[in-house]
Amino acid sequence: MLIPVGPIDDPRKGGGLNTKHYREVRDFLDDKGIRFVDLTFRFRARALTASELYWKKDFHLSPAGNRAVAEILIEEFPQLFSK
Repeated sequence: MLIPVGPIDDPRKGGGLNTKHYREVRDFLDDKGIRFVDLTFRFRARALTASELYWKKDFHLSPAGNRAVAEILIEEFPQLFSK
């Protein structure tokens, strides 16, 4: 699971998610055929902003961010562990 490192700028201002940070990791996992869930794009598909996902005083996931991660993993779980 790849979790965006946090907002591009200050989360208190609703900054966008940093999608560039894991580019090399994503490429490596793809090249090796390793299954993973990239939450950056899943958050964007749900139109979630950094200010909705992270605490305002630090860049850890908030309760709403943790809830979104859990919902996404529940959806992705069957594909991750299928043959």
